Amino acid sequence: MIHTYPSRLWYVEQYLIPSMLAQGIAQEDVSVYNDTEHLGNLFAFVESLKTLPKTGGTWHLQDDVIICREFKKLTEQYDDGVVCGYCCREFQPLGGAGVVPIAQQWYSFPCIRIPNDMIPGFLLWFKNNHLRAKYNNYTRERKFDDFFFLEYCRIEHNGETALNLAPNLVDHVDYLIGGTLVNKNRQWETTRARYFPDNDLVDELAQKLNR
Repeated sequence: MIHTYPSRLWYVEQYLIPSMLAQGIAQEDVSVYNDTEHLGNLFAFVESLKTLPKTGGTWHLQDDVIICREFKKLTEQYDDGVVCGYCCREFQPLGGAGVVPIAQQWYSFPCIRIPNDMIPGFLLWFKNNHLRAKYNNYTRERKFDDFFFLEYCRIEHNGETALNLAPNLVDHVDYLIGGTLVNKNRQWETTRARYFPDNDLVDELAQKLNR
């Protein structure tokens, strides 16, 4: 599932999805959730989860990434549990690469696998907790979907594990397509992946976009 916003749909349709299909991913295995109601990334994420099946797992991508050469192979290989496919190089990661306590999963919403059977519990927890005083600042800004999912995991799935995957499966290329839509006050121009193996693909994408 690719999570997008109307102003980024062009990139999803013209670049991101074609790059997935070129690796052999079937068109019917790719879904797009477009926030046409302008809910903001937090509430759009919550609404998108309601469309998922109850079994299996879903790889969630944001609309400002580029996938690595072995994306299809690796997403099929690591198709179990919570898997974090992105680690931001600008931030100190919560945990190291490999299997970690679930509270040490990376902030990985540009690319993360979430088991579908976790979704009902998350939706119920979010409904019951997001308006609590301790979360007001996060909810008010209509973002921090990654924070809320991690908080849910810390509280409701304590004792379980997640996989922080290195090399990373995607790089974050919002700076090539107009900059961040959510964090306008971000202090860094880029938030590239810490462990992305295919920087030449980013260079090729930059050339295509310039043309």
